[in-house]
Amino acid sequence: MCNLANAFAERGHEISIFTLYKKGADLSRLRSKDIQVKLSTRRLGFKKPKNKGGKILREFLRLLITPLNAYLLYQCKRDFEKLVCKENPDFIICNAPFNTLNKVVAKHAEIRFIKVLHTSYEDHRIRHHNFSIFPHIVLLSSKELKSFQAKYPKSHFSIIPNFIPTIPKESTNHAQKIVLSVGRLVEQKGFSRLIEIWDLVQKNQAFREWKLHIVGEGGLEQELREQISAKNLNDSIILKPFTKEIEKEYLSASIYVMTSLYEGMPMVLLEASSFALPSVAFDVNTGPSDIIEDSKTGFLIEDNALESFAKKLCVLMENQNLREQMGNAAKKRMQEKFSKEVIMEKWEELFESLKIKERQS
Repeated sequence: MCNLANAFAERGHEISIFTLYKKGADLSRLRSKDIQVKLSTRRLGFKKPKNKGGKILREFLRLLITPLNAYLLYQCKRDFEKLVCKENPDFIICNAPFNTLNKVVAKHAEIRFIKVLHTSYEDHRIRHHNFSIFPHIVLLSSKELKSFQAKYPKSHFSIIPNFIPTIPKESTNHAQKIVLSVGRLVEQKGFSRLIEIWDLVQKNQAFREWKLHIVGEGGLEQELREQISAKNLNDSIILKPFTKEIEKEYLSASIYVMTSLYEGMPMVLLEASSFALPSVAFDVNTGPSDIIEDSKTGFLIEDNALESFAKKLCVLMENQNLREQMGNAAKKRMQEKFSKEVIMEKWEELFESLKIKERQS
């Protein structure tokens, strides 16, 4: 959202951001002073009680929190609707992950609403929400377009990926013997099967000098540490905390790996490629196949084929020239397909097409 807002402002658009979450809204990446930020006056989203304490206490808290959240959401919608009526914008891009604002959208049909879906059709959070109220939906990847079109036959769709704000001048040193993976330590990211893959790699004596760096934080950290210890991989797998200086991590490695169960348009793959890192990833429904050209900028592996993944990873690990060749091709692809200039043209084309469609109707 911050990347888009900055890019729109650079092109002369007047931008306002309305965030439903007053607390935890990190807008530090906004650069233009002309971008107006409207924070909701309410803190939306009290969490459900954890499985601690007595059952009666948990049920009491649940009964208290549920209507409170409903009230806060109602007030948030009122705040949003007041802002819509006051500013009367040409376009409203809805990044909110669920159908939080559907009633407001329905009430203001004269405004061009655009829904952006950031994740896979397979994500249960998407399947159980209804976005049919939105006349136009933007997907980040083309692979599941038919699935979304079947579910929302009256909506129009555009494919507009995320972009890299700046393609870095630096490229990594491919002589480094470090494999990198970045992400939240949650089930979706598939780090457990990455550890299994690394165990297969380490059975080859030739790769004992190599290290796997996993950068991120999350609820599965202790479980992953125990898995690493059980496989006797403590010396070759290093879990590193989240960092705001992620560029240093990309530049410290020569290969990037992704073992997610599903994705939308993974920014980490785009970022890694921009630093000339060749990538190996499972060919899950969305994301990796839009970014990686198989055998040209990296390798796409049949989902959950751990041995195949390990073999292709070894191919890159044993051949520095191949890492350089694929990494340079990956960086070039970022410039041609995922640069800010290329992607923002797609947004401008979408705006113009919606204006034309409105005039025709």
